[in-house]
Amino acid sequence: MRGQGKGGLRDYQKYLGLGLQLPATILAGLLLGYVADGHFGTFPWLLIAGAAVGMAVGFTSFFITVLKAEQEEKDRGDEER
Repeated sequence: MRGQGKGGLRDYQKYLGLGLQLPATILAGLLLGYVADGHFGTFPWLLIAGAAVGMAVGFTSFFITVLKAEQEEKDRGDEER
């Protein structure tokens, strides 16, 4: 929404990385699971576990980032009053 803030792009920079954060953590979990499966010979169980852990870490990190940003926005609004 235009006109709400004076910061422009600075207001949204904390959100710009979120689009890559979730897929990157899932991909990292998949990769680690794949490598561990190759090492232990347990294919596909550690691959699946790695994907699940990657999703859990990604979603947790995503929600923590959004909640922090909302709290900062609320604090900024309280200071302006």
